[in-house]
Amino acid sequence: MTKVEIITNILCSITASFIFLFIVLILFKPKIRISPFVCRGKYMEGDDNDYYFIKLINISLFSAYDVSVELLEVDRYPTTNGQMNNRYRPLTVVLSHVSNIPGYRPSWLRRNAPYAVRIRTTEDFSKILTSDYKSVMVKISLKHGLTGLVKVVTKEYIDCSQIKNGKFDYGLKFGSIN
Repeated sequence: MTKVEIITNILCSITASFIFLFIVLILFKPKIRISPFVCRGKYMEGDDNDYYFIKLINISLFSAYDVSVELLEVDRYPTTNGQMNNRYRPLTVVLSHVSNIPGYRPSWLRRNAPYAVRIRTTEDFSKILTSDYKSVMVKISLKHGLTGLVKVVTKEYIDCSQIKNGKFDYGLKFGSIN
């Protein structure tokens, strides 16, 4: 082999490795969807507390591990140069860590929907969202079951119109059942 062939082979190997790495990073990162609205309702019959529910759906084929949920009140305030700063205050979540959310399977393959999880809190979102400078942010951190890649997904609720009374639809749907 000549030097040119060796260098060409090395460059082709490096290029193929990078292409493979980017394909793995794109296809095998965790995929989760967060509900576009929050549902307000009761957790169980006879419970006097109103809870606020946020639905998470693992839409990847593989399980998500070490799922941690963080709920924050975001307070925006102006600075001297005309920009806006954010101040974060943690809100309580009934269960902030889930060890495993199974991957998505169609309903003809698996009758139940363990890939869809609801998190709940007793914090009153309507009081927070009435202010123009406040919002509620949910931050989800999860690890892909096959590759171990970590992803952080955030969703911000900014208006009282994003709160609906009732419960979420079953499975992949985010609709509200009154």
